[in-house]
Amino acid sequence: MEVVLQNLGMSFQNGDNEVPVFSGLNLTVGSGESLAILGESGVGKTTLLYILGGLEVADHGDVLLDQVNIGEKLRSGEDISVFRGRNIGMIFQFHYLLPEFDAVENVCMPLRIQGEDLKLGKQRAEYLLERVGLKDRMDHRPGALSGGEQQRVSLARALITEPGLILADEPTGNLDGQNGNEVMNILKEFQRDSGLTLIMVTHSNESASAMDRRVRMTANNLLEED
Repeated sequence: MEVVLQNLGMSFQNGDNEVPVFSGLNLTVGSGESLAILGESGVGKTTLLYILGGLEVADHGDVLLDQVNIGEKLRSGEDISVFRGRNIGMIFQFHYLLPEFDAVENVCMPLRIQGEDLKLGKQRAEYLLERVGLKDRMDHRPGALSGGEQQRVSLARALITEPGLILADEPTGNLDGQNGNEVMNILKEFQRDSGLTLIMVTHSNESASAMDRRVRMTANNLLEED
């Protein structure tokens, strides 16, 4: 999935004051490419990721996902949840797994929400959990899994709908070095095998170095890095 940002800007209201977050951001990420977004805390990296995922709407500018203008759709009040559910997978720093469901059920949740065939979904969930190294942990609930294992479940959940775009917000931020490296290796392996586009926000230079491209975000620029 190709991702294009055109003159993107965002601000927040703080009482009577408008606080700018960023403005004038332009970027193109080619289909099948991986990109790391680096930057200081507070510069708006997570906000940008949420705008890319159609979870927030920018004040101005456009986000085009394979030429679908999701910013325009959101500003018009259109419900894009179906488009988002089918085309975008999201991985967060915190896993947001449902504690009452086991690993397979958590991975299947996006399909359940969309009303998809859960029999086929269960087979794909089991395949994905095996791919991420959780073959023997499929019937465990989140409370019985380590932090690294929970993040692998959330990775499998993001991939269950076979999206064209994965957005990852500090996916290794709460993991130790070994678990973080393992999660990154799995994520990159899926990205290469599936040809999906991967955009990741991270503070980790090591994680960023695994991406095809790296940009550093400031208040009014996305600067390409070597």
